[in-house]
Amino acid sequence: MASPNSIVVRKGCVSIEVLITGSGLAVVILPSLGRGANDYDVIAQFLVVDGYRVIRPQPRGIGESSGPMEGLTLHNFAADVALAMDHLETGPAVIVGHA
Repeated sequence: MASPNSIVVRKGCVSIEVLITGSGLAVVILPSLGRGANDYDVIAQFLVVDGYRVIRPQPRGIGESSGPMEGLTLHNFAADVALAMDHLETGPAVIVGHA
């Protein structure tokens, strides 16, 4: 499988790096606290072979993602994911998370 494309989407002082691989229905994979999107490299390969577009936003503080780190809530993390999905115009997507 080819290496994922990497883009950075921005809104205000928040920058979110997004790893993108494949095409088709979007599967958005979210790592657990303190982990990066690369934890899912192997799983992404399987999904791409099966015809999915795999989107992996890096959490703030990992890779090229950055933004305020104080007082974060799940709403902030959800907004970061929505920022990436809106930019990529995913439409309906399957969301996969790990905690």
